[in-house]
Amino acid sequence: MDPKNLRISAEKMEKRVDFDELIVEGNNIHNAIKGLEVFVYGNICSSNVKLENVDILNGLIASILALSNGHNMNLDQYEKML
Repeated sequence: MDPKNLRISAEKMEKRVDFDELIVEGNNIHNAIKGLEVFVYGNICSSNVKLENVDILNGLIASILALSNGHNMNLDQYEKML
C-alpha cells in the first residue's frame, strides 16, 4: 500500500461535536465523581484502608481524568464550530 494513501489530513480527522453529546459527557463525568465520592466514603474514610482499595481509587481517578480530557477536547472542537 502506498504510504501517501495512508496520510489523513487533520481536516478529515476532525470530529463534528453535537451539543447533546457534550451534555451527556458532562453528566457522565458528574456521575463518575458522585460514584467516586461514595467509594471514598465507604472504603477510604476509615482507619482500615486496604492497598487494594487505594489501587481501585487510582483506577477510578484515571478513568474520570480520561473522561474529562475527552470532554475538554470535544468542548474545544465544538467551540471551533461556533
